[in-house]
Amino acid sequence: MTTSTMYDSTDPAAIPHGATVAALYHNGRFAATPAEARRFPVHLWIDVLGTAPDAASILDIETGDATPDTVLRWVPERLAALPGAHCRLYSNLSTWPAVKAAVAQLTAAERASVMYWIANPTGTPHLVPGSAATQYLWAPGFDESVFVPAWLNGHG
Repeated sequence: MTTSTMYDSTDPAAIPHGATVAALYHNGRFAATPAEARRFPVHLWIDVLGTAPDAASILDIETGDATPDTVLRWVPERLAALPGAHCRLYSNLSTWPAVKAAVAQLTAAERASVMYWIANPTGTPHLVPGSAATQYLWAPGFDESVFVPAWLNGHG
């Protein structure tokens, strides 16, 4: 399967030069600016608070950020604001079952919009089965993920 590379960081300047795809924080204490985002040909926004489904295409479901239950509100709100949009859900491997349980409560149309980005930092590029993106490397200053081509369809 063909994959591409995506980077994310709490400090966009730490992402390696030449990176073409970056996931940046839309809100929270590590919110990036539009000027920082312009460095990357493709950038996706991460919502850590669960308050920006119209502006961020990724909901961060980690300790201290959104919770699996936030999915039940965030996905429908995103689709109401942006019909046909992707709803990308980021979590670690151990939280993923709770996220999938929340997604199972959504309508069929809402479930069809969901894509998973799973943190599984083995240090080796791989896709966790069932995910569209996998964060496999936690490097000093940035994280690295691989993703399938569909991850960027309608990337906003």
